[in-house]
Amino acid sequence: MVDVKISEATPAGPLLETDLVPIARAGTDMPLNATMADLATYVTVLASSHPPQMSDMPPTAGLAEQYARADHVHPTDQSRAPIDSPQFKGSPTAPTMLPSDSSNAIATTKFVHDLGQSGTLRTQTPAIDDNSELVATTEYVQNQGSTQPPLMDGMATAGVSQRFSRADHTHPVDTSRAAVSALPAASTTTPIMDGTAAAGTATTFARGDHVHPVDTSRYATNNPSGYQTANQVRAGTTTNDNAAAGQIGEFLSAILLQASAVALTTGVDAVVVQLPLTAGDWDVWGSVTYQMSNGNAVTLRAWINQAASQPSLDQLGGNAILPMPNNIPLASLAITPLRVSAAGGVTLTLGATAAFGGTITAFGKIMARRRR
Repeated sequence: MVDVKISEATPAGPLLETDLVPIARAGTDMPLNATMADLATYVTVLASSHPPQMSDMPPTAGLAEQYARADHVHPTDQSRAPIDSPQFKGSPTAPTMLPSDSSNAIATTKFVHDLGQSGTLRTQTPAIDDNSELVATTEYVQNQGSTQPPLMDGMATAGVSQRFSRADHTHPVDTSRAAVSALPAASTTTPIMDGTAAAGTATTFARGDHVHPVDTSRYATNNPSGYQTANQVRAGTTTNDNAAAGQIGEFLSAILLQASAVALTTGVDAVVVQLPLTAGDWDVWGSVTYQMSNGNAVTLRAWINQAASQPSLDQLGGNAILPMPNNIPLASLAITPLRVSAAGGVTLTLGATAAFGGTITAFGKIMARRRR
């Protein structure tokens, strides 16, 4: 770009576009003439076409050969806070005023701290029960403590008071209630079951989780364990059902059919069939049938015993003995009932014994009913 400068000559009157203006080229003493129109065109070329910038760089004179237009506008410096309602970042600082300062200067945190340390930090105390946005001073808070004695009995309510209860307040004794010390103590005596009904005179109360023992002298009013109720025991069944296991009247049996009859050996005890029983008091009975051929001098015996051999003849019940004439093909012996009282499980044997010549087979059935 060509360096130019305006001549220091003074015009005689107002300049026209056709007037010649003396200018000089930089570095020479030879003057040059240019019209005002040429000068205006050239000056326009020297105007900057670049938007002005904003930066946080240090100030400098610059080296640009173009000039700034009169209506140019710098952009807003985003690195600076606006004067109106500034929002600072980081940790901005400001001069700390004296504690006695009451001007519009900025109150720094150090100013507030020093003011608090000096004991002169004060503000107006709002009136009692004030509900505005004024600062609540310590005096205001202390004044909000209730001065009314607390109540005891009454209707429960959330309340509308703006006062708080003091930490050392005391409620009066509620005379409409019995004192805890006056309540009866819990009983430590085990409850009883059967006895004579009575209102009682004890001064202790029964605990909520106390348990009465089972009254074994009575039947259950319902049937929780499958046992018959007292009314059922007295009335008996009215249909063709069976008493449940463990109930009075429970019936059990075991049978050996004719097709599976056992062969007997003369004078030797034979097991016809066996019946297991649970603990309890049982009535047991049965019968044995004999099939004979070529028999002579025959004596038949049927028996029930806890062992797999014939019992003593002294056993009352459980025995049946019958001498038979020769050549009788068939005979049955009924065994009289026998009581079996067992504290635990027991197996009973229905057996047959015979003294004979020829051949004999036996079959039969053993039955039991729970007496109680």
